[in-house]
Amino acid sequence: TGKRQPASGKRQAASGKRQPATGERQAASGKRQAASGNRAAGERESAMGNAASSVQGNRSGPGATRLERLSGAELSVLRLFRAGIPMTRAEAARALGQSHPGVASHVERLVETGWLTRCGTRASGAGRPAEVYRLNGRAACGVGIEIRPESVRRFVAAVDGRVLLDSVRPSRPREASSLNALIQREASAAISEARFFAPVAGVGVALPGLVDCSRNVLIRAPNLGLSEVYLDGLASRLGVPVVLDNEANLAAAAEQFAPRYQEISAGESAAHGAPAMDSGTGGLAGAGQAVTRTGGTGTASSAPGGTGDSLVLVSVTEGVGAGLVLDARLVRGDTWRAGEVGHMAIREGRRRCSCGRRGCWEQYVSERALWYDARRRGVYVANMETLLSMIARGDQVAWAVWESYLYNFTVGIENIVACFDPRRIVVGGRIAWLGNLLVEPLQRMVDEAGFPAQRVWIEASGLREIGPAHGAALAPFAPLYPEVSV
Repeated sequence: TGKRQPASGKRQAASGKRQPATGERQAASGKRQAASGNRAAGERESAMGNAASSVQGNRSGPGATRLERLSGAELSVLRLFRAGIPMTRAEAARALGQSHPGVASHVERLVETGWLTRCGTRASGAGRPAEVYRLNGRAACGVGIEIRPESVRRFVAAVDGRVLLDSVRPSRPREASSLNALIQREASAAISEARFFAPVAGVGVALPGLVDCSRNVLIRAPNLGLSEVYLDGLASRLGVPVVLDNEANLAAAAEQFAPRYQEISAGESAAHGAPAMDSGTGGLAGAGQAVTRTGGTGTASSAPGGTGDSLVLVSVTEGVGAGLVLDARLVRGDTWRAGEVGHMAIREGRRRCSCGRRGCWEQYVSERALWYDARRRGVYVANMETLLSMIARGDQVAWAVWESYLYNFTVGIENIVACFDPRRIVVGGRIAWLGNLLVEPLQRMVDEAGFPAQRVWIEASGLREIGPAHGAALAPFAPLYPEVSV
């Protein structure tokens, strides 16, 4: 035993030597943890800095654009600002009927995430001036692609509705594969361009036909000659959410909201191909101007943008469709066919339609119909804008064509009024540039048609031909617009 004790002492000594080594390892571990903690803290600070720069206009930041990350209460507050009206926290609280502290907290959160921005102060009684907030147009933007039989429109709008990009080029998609390729190509290009303005929230696609929004299927588009076109792979290929809908539905959605805070300057109007006419003399209504309507039911100002009312947006392009907003809800129908007013038969109608039937309304009131009737009477012009300018100037032959057109248009409007009982009927498309020359005759004829108990106002759309594309660009912001979302 005595001999084994020294060995035990050696082991204890060795153990003692190992203890300092263990202490050194623990110290090293502590240093690594501290370094790791510093790195993590640095990364968090870096992330916070990136988020802050995103709020201040970093156009590539992905985080701040996700509306889904906001709570229901925060979304309710944000919806107050979508009309572009600056408000204080107290005004927002009164509008919502909620407590000031709660709304103030939500407003601060929306400022932190970049959706709202401070835009000044306002006197508030005897106390300090109250800060005023508005929707931050640089928080995000949406891409809109509008497909038409002869062209494609590439469009970008900020979340506050401002037009950031608008271009049109000829295109004739006549096969499912070419339609898929066209949408992907145009959307990819628009996304690349849009990122110079703000983070991209998603893409909306306006299609001229029946669209099953739940399956992303173009059911039928007679003017494209296409049916059962599946477009459900676009989101994965583009890397952003994609919303598809009928072009008239999206135009109706835009009419409800975008005109409240969108103004197109005269220079932008020219860029859209608008004829330069003087709206004050009864010619083409200037962009962003209200149209005054007079008729048997009284007078009213038609400054665009409803307040939850019922409207029918009649979209006049190569065909004719309607977006139905009834009791502040966009109606699509049980099989997505609501609003196909262009294919209702009108009296004395005998022209064959692309849908295979005869006498459809769009064969008498579409752009193609107006162009066709003008040529039948010897009016040969290079484009639709020239024809509209001739009508606005009062050219005798062009005006005779216009009067016949208005008669056929009224027949369909009377049917819409009888079926849907809307408060407003808004006419979109390039013919809306004619302003009062369109609105006043239609209003008069509808008033004379025998609807004495109804007060139906006829309006020319403030968005005119960009309505479908503008609505498509707003579609990715569905949480902000629950009234018209799919």
